[in-house]
Amino acid sequence: MLSFIVLSLIIRVDAQQKGRPGGKGAVAQAPALKKLLTYCKYAFEAVNDSVYTISYYGDNIEHFDLAISRISDLYVFTVDLTEAMKLELKPDLYEVLLRSNDAYDMVKPGISNYNNHLYLRTDIYANIVTADVMKKLVTQMSAVTDIVAGELKKK
Repeated sequence: MLSFIVLSLIIRVDAQQKGRPGGKGAVAQAPALKKLLTYCKYAFEAVNDSVYTISYYGDNIEHFDLAISRISDLYVFTVDLTEAMKLELKPDLYEVLLRSNDAYDMVKPGISNYNNHLYLRTDIYANIVTADVMKKLVTQMSAVTDIVAGELKKK
């Protein structure tokens, strides 16, 4: 019985080591977000292992980067409209933000506490994102960004 316990402990320790970085049998794996973006055939740039950007050109906004980040158990999609449109945040833009909040189901506007920038954001639990869901969210973020940019230009 004692030899069975010792053997079980040796096997358990070896199995745990195989899953650890640098442990026996460890295999380097690309982050899940990178794999998903590659599978969806997006042209993207890596900022780091958990942040990637996709460049877009719209009718109402010349160029913007859609950033997709892995934060804890979420994928967070953001577009910094202040940077992309060279906007100055002023009170007459707030109505556009509030109406955008009502008009779009997943994409929500906000003002950053960090740098006072206007941004659009979507977040979703990473464990429920499939390739189809990723494509829908990226499409919706890019389309809404262009629409909201057009509304902001009018102000």
